[in-house]
Amino acid sequence: MIVRVAQNRDDKVLPPDLIPHNPRLRANAERGELLTLLDLDHYRKERKSFEVESLRGVAWELHDGLDILFRDLVTPHALEVWK
Repeated sequence: MIVRVAQNRDDKVLPPDLIPHNPRLRANAERGELLTLLDLDHYRKERKSFEVESLRGVAWELHDGLDILFRDLVTPHALEVWK
């Protein structure tokens, strides 16, 4: 699992490594407003036969880990602002 936090006041709403790819997103912040980006990534590296149900189970395990981490990191104030 990889967790990165980035802050900027340049209305960049994506992590720095995605900015060069120039995705077209509408910023929800004004220039000068402090943005804090929480970038959570995960992966699992193992070799095994492809089975849909097994893959689905692994995907949910990874998702649940990110969900727990997100809820531990984000403040109640941020959740209220984001609704």
